[in-house]
Amino acid sequence: MLSSSRLLSVLCVLVLIAAGARQAAAQAPFGNPFASAETLRKQRGDTAHATLRLRYEVGGDANAEQAAGGLVIELAPDWAHVRRQGHRALYDFRLGRVLDLREDGFVSRNLVGSVAFRIYERQNRTMLSATIRGAGGGDQISACDSDTELGLAIPGAKDTASVSIKPSATDVTLECNGGVIGAFGPGSGDAAPATLWPVLAHVITLHPALRSELIKDGRVPRHIKSAFAVMGARKETSWRLVSAEAISVPYPLAGDLKNATAAWIDKAVAPGLGDLAAAAVAGHAGKGPPTLADWEAEVGRVAKAKGPAAAVFAAWPALNMFPQVAQVCPSALQSAVCGSIRGLAATAQTDTAVRALLLVIQAEQARRPADAVAAMLAARSSPLADHPALAAAFALALQGGGPSMAQQAKAAGLPSDAKALHVRALQAYPYNPAYWTDLGDYFTRAYDLFTAYALYDVALSLPMPDAQRGNAVLTGKRRLATRIQGDFPAFFLPK
Repeated sequence: MLSSSRLLSVLCVLVLIAAGARQAAAQAPFGNPFASAETLRKQRGDTAHATLRLRYEVGGDANAEQAAGGLVIELAPDWAHVRRQGHRALYDFRLGRVLDLREDGFVSRNLVGSVAFRIYERQNRTMLSATIRGAGGGDQISACDSDTELGLAIPGAKDTASVSIKPSATDVTLECNGGVIGAFGPGSGDAAPATLWPVLAHVITLHPALRSELIKDGRVPRHIKSAFAVMGARKETSWRLVSAEAISVPYPLAGDLKNATAAWIDKAVAPGLGDLAAAAVAGHAGKGPPTLADWEAEVGRVAKAKGPAAAVFAAWPALNMFPQVAQVCPSALQSAVCGSIRGLAATAQTDTAVRALLLVIQAEQARRPADAVAAMLAARSSPLADHPALAAAFALALQGGGPSMAQQAKAAGLPSDAKALHVRALQAYPYNPAYWTDLGDYFTRAYDLFTAYALYDVALSLPMPDAQRGNAVLTGKRRLATRIQGDFPAFFLPK
């Protein structure tokens, strides 16, 4: 659940103060996306050389790959260097990163991100298939095609297909619902390095049942064929092994190569946001990462200088950055943060912006996000109507309301761009991890999981120890990433 929705339920229990946040689960595969090449090399420790280079000629509908020299894979014990379509990528299974290598630097991505996209898209197709069948349209979305194109099957999905393996003297063929959708020719010689199989899962379009047969065989395949339909048109691709040569190639991430992830976020999300994220993760944004004592002092100052309504908004981010507040407030009588939160209901009666904060969160949590529009209109009478914390809450409502609510908000003269509101909140509170995850969720809704996981990486790398230990939103992200690794192990190197 999104952070502001959770905060409302926290506040509604025990007179706006709820029971304590859950403890963080075991460390999930998140990392600092801005770590330098030198730091990544140190984190790895051992950088054993790649010992095998495979060259595949790519045919069928993948003409771009064929023209660019096919597919080249260099395999080490826990990393692989892949060249295709003119691009180079380093799959580091020890660090859980995919590093897009460029002449002037690299972009660091979370390895889970691409797998998460496949899962979300596969689930979406299952729902679409059920909707079409329910409307009498029959089976227009084939599970065979979806599982092949995305390279995974969802356990327990209702639109699963019947698959069968047909081995012969030369090939292993996969039939799905009676039609051939893939095949491979077993190789010869010794077993392939273990890194080959997760690399193939990421870079070759293949039905998961056929990939399982590849892994079971264990040798470098001589050729692979895959077929599926896209918008009714059949797409066929083949990979033919041209050469397999013994090599001794060092880890390709040079220590002086520049990390360009911040610049990539600037382009993918908003200008300057990548630099802000990098500064926050490094602890250099603003005055540095705050402590709870710092926040207490600031809320107390705001309460004296600007009154209780301003103090409520000043206190609000503390609930995400310092989740222990929910535990200590019932007995912390001298706390400025707790005093503002305890008085929130009364303050809402006198200030329309504070009232809007509660009503917007209620609307989003009740899945009636459009109800937030009236509250935001009423908030205009308050000098706090443009506060970043209120903007962040309204952004979540806009995400839930979709295009129709955005049009309604725009017609009313209200902000209608959820992303812009999230960015405003982060510019004001770059150390609030839930604001980063909320923006990540915005991209998840758009099925841009690479960007989403970059923002989740930021949230889970902030130097905010209380939040990292106790923020339930971060705990949820860790658990989800760990579950993805466990449920879809073919994309990761076994530990």
